[in-house]
Amino acid sequence: MADKKPFESQDVLVVAKDDAIRRALTRVFTNCGATVYCERDGHEALKQQRKLRCRVIVFCNDIQRGGAQWFAHQLRVKNIADSDVLWYIGDKPITYMDGYTSRPFKPVVLVKAIAYNLAVVDDLKKAE
Repeated sequence: MADKKPFESQDVLVVAKDDAIRRALTRVFTNCGATVYCERDGHEALKQQRKLRCRVIVFCNDIQRGGAQWFAHQLRVKNIADSDVLWYIGDKPITYMDGYTSRPFKPVVLVKAIAYNLAVVDDLKKAE
């Protein structure tokens, strides 16, 4: 019997202007069992998230239209569209995120940290 992949049956939204980052994250999350959606633009990502309700959102400091701090604020404070894990890739931590990875980064290390965070969220939900 094959081992369950860490993101099996999970939807992940990747928000980054940089094509290389979107490709790398799509590849690693897909290899871990996730369905991955990508956006370059913060406004479009919010629209997508309202429809898809992805459990994980990974976003970079190069988001077009709005910027990373604005994007996190829309998700967490204004509750425009929620997710279980909001992970930021950038130069320094910002408010409202669940986790942070500095650049440059190794996609596999990033995925492990997010998988751990998601497992904690699942455990907390079970305990409720």
